[in-house]
Amino acid sequence: MDNEKIIEAIRTATNGTFIGRGGMSTLMGWFDKYDDQGRILTADPNYKDSTVNIDGTTYKITRVGWFAYIWKPEYEKACYTWCWMPNRDEYLIGEADLRPDYVKEWQENHKNNK
Repeated sequence: MDNEKIIEAIRTATNGTFIGRGGMSTLMGWFDKYDDQGRILTADPNYKDSTVNIDGTTYKITRVGWFAYIWKPEYEKACYTWCWMPNRDEYLIGEADLRPDYVKEWQENHKNNK
């Protein structure tokens, strides 16, 4: 199975959350922010590590904010701290950008107004 098919299978298996079973989470607090239509603009900033088994192979996933990182199965010790490694991409199957289009648009329009 190629990387895109694996990512899509994980998306389906987790109902689009990219949060599997048996996970852990950091404990940072945050305030939600909404747009003028009441749609959420912020995502949970906590790092959530979990696993999902696709066709007999266990994949580790780290979800943070609007992004999910799917680690190559041979790296059984992969976890959220690996997200900060300068060579992170060497250990990844892929990264899923989970931002809805309205969030991308809002971020682009407000990137200079932090």
